[in-house]
Amino acid sequence: MIPHAPVHIDLGGIAKGYAVDRALMALRTAGCRGALVNAGGDLAVFGNRKHPSSSGTGGGRLRD
Repeated sequence: MIPHAPVHIDLGGIAKGYAVDRALMALRTAGCRGALVNAGGDLAVFGNRKHPSSSGTGGGRLRD
């Protein structure tokens, strides 16, 4: 019989995804028409963005 090493499970990714989903829900409920939520790599965006940022570095704004 081969001994097995202890197994550790990290649920941080699930928690971050849940937090991003809740943040999006809260923003929509508050009347936001668009947003970008970034939780350490878990990224979600909603809204209508007709004109993308020219720099691509997050300096752009969501526009109507």
